Amino acid sequence: MAQDPGAYLLAFGFYEVNRLLDLRLLEAALGRKARRGAYIFSNSYWADQEQILDLGVLLAWLRRLDFHLLPEGLACFPQDPAEVKNPFHTSGHAPEPDLLEAVRRLRPRYLLPVHTERPERWRELLLGEGTKVFLPE
Repeated sequence: MAQDPGAYLLAFGFYEVNRLLDLRLLEAALGRKARRGAYIFSNSYWADQEQILDLGVLLAWLRRLDFHLLPEGLACFPQDPAEVKNPFHTSGHAPEPDLLEAVRRLRPRYLLPVHTERPERWRELLLGEGTKVFLPE
């Protein structure tokens, strides 16, 4: 990753947003100009005032670190959770076929399965596709 931080797709939740700062610091340490990143918000929409405050913190960090928020409409969120028109909802867990399709489209050289009950399954699913699957020990 140190050779080309911009060539990676990373999955971070709200509580890992500080890792985006780490990426920017790594780029600076390597003497590279920071490229604009994209942050895809794929969590459930906020349901209470605390979550709205958290989103405000996230948006401030994304602006400061030059990450583009997707979907763009999230940048204009209401202050009252009762006003939220939530056209999308995600439980945070994608079905295996959807994850497999994403991996096949992205064609990564390496895959490190996390937050899964059967990480070894990825070796079966990607057999012969050129992706090396690292398993936790």
